[in-house]
Amino acid sequence: MTDNVSRIIGAHQLKFGLDYRRLNSEAGLVPYQVQYVFNSFSNVLVNMVPDAYVLSRTADVQLLFSNWSLFAEDTWKASRTLTITYGMRWEYNAAPSSPNGALPYTVTQVDNLATMTLAPPDTPLWHPQKDDFAPRLGIAWRPLPNLVLRAGAGIFYDLGYSGVANGASAFPYVQTKTIPKTSFPLSADQAAPALFTTAPPAGIMAVVDPNHVRSLSEAARREESEGMRDCCGRGATDRVVRRKRLRGAPDGSVYGV
Repeated sequence: MTDNVSRIIGAHQLKFGLDYRRLNSEAGLVPYQVQYVFNSFSNVLVNMVPDAYVLSRTADVQLLFSNWSLFAEDTWKASRTLTITYGMRWEYNAAPSSPNGALPYTVTQVDNLATMTLAPPDTPLWHPQKDDFAPRLGIAWRPLPNLVLRAGAGIFYDLGYSGVANGASAFPYVQTKTIPKTSFPLSADQAAPALFTTAPPAGIMAVVDPNHVRSLSEAARREESEGMRDCCGRGATDRVVRRKRLRGAPDGSVYGV
């Protein structure tokens, strides 16, 4: 939902607006899959499979993302050849929730692999910030009738929702069973799906820095290069958050070694 109001006062065009986004992400994963890794053509010829993997996935993993933004800007025609646009945007990006109780798991002490442990179920994936203010400035100067020079600068906060949504295809919503030194096809017992569990070990996790790492997005850089024609009415598209996909076993309590 996006709406704004404008008013012209002399050489100033004022604009105030609200931007609310509610994204309901559904993973729609394939619930069962078997993978055979032969590693070489010679193994194919003799039907020797060094490793086979049986994957069980929770198909109906849903994430709900909410983003609030308020902005105010002024486009000031300082002269016939000079236009200055400036304003302020405020954004609030809530931690995702799950309408069907399938919130991805996270960990404690994300910066220390040696002491990292699984966080309790339903732990928020990050701590939402309430001080994300984004000042912006744009200038357009026309020194010649057929020449316009534009420049702009500002602070942008990205979302990174695509990275966060990787948690829907990670522990515990993907369970993997490894079968070494086998052949094709697997026996019925070997091919039985792995049972869902929230107990370690965890094979793959997508972890978000709870304090957010802020960064300019490509969309924000494009807005800067365009001279900020609409300096505050647009939000950036991807918050770049620190994400760690953890494979291996730095901590036995998490990864079972």
